[in-house]
Amino acid sequence: LGAAVGTGVITVFARLLSDNGAGVVEAYVVRTALSAVACLLLFPPRDVPWREVPRMTPRAMAITIHLCLVLLGVQGGNPAVVQTVVATGPLFVFGWDAAAHGRRPSPGLLAGAVIAFVGVAIVVVT
Repeated sequence: LGAAVGTGVITVFARLLSDNGAGVVEAYVVRTALSAVACLLLFPPRDVPWREVPRMTPRAMAITIHLCLVLLGVQGGNPAVVQTVVATGPLFVFGWDAAAHGRRPSPGLLAGAVIAFVGVAIVVVT
């Protein structure tokens, strides 16, 4: 629920920034860099050895690409459609997890995925 609210807020703010002429660099890169510096100063990392940084880099890059694509989608499209598609992210995680570990998803998860897919298809088509 927290992740859904967070991405919804990001989508709304991204549209507001876009409507006021802010591009991806202004809306994401500058603010994220300033936020990272502030967080590192306020909450310095503990017990994270430098040798772990290369393992964390692909995830950080994926998050960065994801948010940049959300910003680009909101700037060029309908924020409701963008947010609806972004909200399906956990479904891809469940599917990837099932494929990676060779297990079938539970019937409830499968039913939820089908319902979500139909809902997204309706939003995108209309």
